[in-house]
Amino acid sequence: MSNSIIFEICWEACNKVGGIYTVIASKAAYMKQELGDNNYFIIGPYFIEKAKDEFEEIVPPENIKHLFVALQKEGINCHWGKWLIKGEPTTILIDFNGYRSHLDSIKKDLWESFAIDSLNAPSDFNDPILWSWCVGKVLSIIKEAFKGQSIIAHAHEWMSGSALLYLKEKEPKIKKVFTTHATVLGRALAASNSPLYEELETIEGDKKAYELGVAAKHQVEKASAQETDILTTVSKITSLEVKQFLKRKVDLTLPNGLDLGGGLTFEDFSLSHRLQRDRMREFILYYFFPYYSFDPRKSLFYFISGRYEFHNKGIDIFIDALSDLNKRLKEKGDSAKTIIVFFWVPLNIRGIKAHIREAREIFSDVEQTLEESRVTTQSNLLYNIMAEEPLSAEALFEEDTLRQIKRKLMKLKHPTGLPSICTHDLNEENNTIIDKLKQVNLINKPEDKIKVIVYPAYLTGSDGLLNLSYNECVQGSHLGVFPSYYEPWGYTPLETASLGVATITTDLAGFGIFIKPKANQKKYPGIYIIERRQKSYETSKNQLAGLLYDFSRASYHERVQNKIGASELAQEANWEKLITYYIEAYERASKL
Repeated sequence: MSNSIIFEICWEACNKVGGIYTVIASKAAYMKQELGDNNYFIIGPYFIEKAKDEFEEIVPPENIKHLFVALQKEGINCHWGKWLIKGEPTTILIDFNGYRSHLDSIKKDLWESFAIDSLNAPSDFNDPILWSWCVGKVLSIIKEAFKGQSIIAHAHEWMSGSALLYLKEKEPKIKKVFTTHATVLGRALAASNSPLYEELETIEGDKKAYELGVAAKHQVEKASAQETDILTTVSKITSLEVKQFLKRKVDLTLPNGLDLGGGLTFEDFSLSHRLQRDRMREFILYYFFPYYSFDPRKSLFYFISGRYEFHNKGIDIFIDALSDLNKRLKEKGDSAKTIIVFFWVPLNIRGIKAHIREAREIFSDVEQTLEESRVTTQSNLLYNIMAEEPLSAEALFEEDTLRQIKRKLMKLKHPTGLPSICTHDLNEENNTIIDKLKQVNLINKPEDKIKVIVYPAYLTGSDGLLNLSYNECVQGSHLGVFPSYYEPWGYTPLETASLGVATITTDLAGFGIFIKPKANQKKYPGIYIIERRQKSYETSKNQLAGLLYDFSRASYHERVQNKIGASELAQEANWEKLITYYIEAYERASKL
């Protein structure tokens, strides 16, 4: 590979839209390590508002500069610099706006050469096609700077596909690798609640793409797959879709990984868990206790997170399993733990509900009063302990302080009503998650053992409620649940496990399939795989409900062993191990 130059082409380079951003960003340092700084380049789109946060522009080398000037005369502006992630890979961001007048001729070329029908394509088809066509032109020009070396263009997803199609026509000597992370048609079918995997072998892809309004994207993806030198995807489950819909067998699977370094120690996990768990417990106090109380120390935190894809992400089956679990736990009475379930799914929000914001302010005020009286309270506590006198609020606090606290807590109480299902007011009248929770009667009644919180704000660490980052929320939880129906890979269960938190995924998720053989060998794997492939919804739901129940009854020792098991299994998807798959793809391409 020392004589090969790799250009990795991705719409999400310096442009975070979905999971492919994580793929490219997390492995960049390993790519540089394997290929060298002068042999590996990333190409993405130039959007100034996003670029200013993570892209450092620098003057290109002399052998590149004059080529960029030539491209600029055609309306293609190239920005050379460093992507400010680990490894700081050399990155070219392409501003394609000056080339926009050529869009119709590009579509005409794609129709005449590859039968891509973009006449009725949606508006989000145009920019990726225009950008990636410009990428092809850029590569055809700057190849002059790498004379005597083999150039490999590696395009991700249909958004980058027209770069490969341009090169197929204009620069056939440049070797091509194409990776589809999820087929356009597979995602569309799953989103429409079609029985994708049950009927996969009978689906006429081209016809179905028109029916679902994704024909142009599907056709770009199909042409890219058929015209590339090496075709890859990220999982075995997606390979089945590729074979059926794109009519070509995958040459190589490239599993997705994370930059896990040496991994965190158990002491790190334990410390982080206790710290963030206690901060989450404070939130629970002012969220639920104005209405009724339970022992938060005997509670567990479950969560689901990701895009708002109700069926694809398995939110539907999760809620049905929670309903079954609630009935089962209520039968156990006081012996059962309370399960607090968070739905960290970003939605279109107006703002925090007024009564929750008010409860948080009152709670903060009480905390401040307690802090101000801390020295006196500690002194009284020490005296009562040493004197072996009974502890009471009156014995610990000065009379005026106790009166203040009682008055503030009275304002916090709500004698009627129930805790909200959702923390925020939404900009939509009906929400599928909330409607489903109401349908199965999970509405936070006092007798319920399952308490639900739809938390639709992005977890930035400063959202006004939890004020925790996403990773901090995961670390404070006990179990992440991701029972996806359509998940070509699935970073969320991998990320959860890497933070030492037990997780559930499925055998329809790429990561679930990847890790299942290893997980099955462990008594406490920390990563559990629900069977959804060739299983009925009811069967999978019952299995999920059983796992949720068993985890709620697990001892502290068993939960600790699962934390360790989750962390160990996550290391199987460390880029340190998985980067070799990418190198193999490039080696195969270079030999063609």
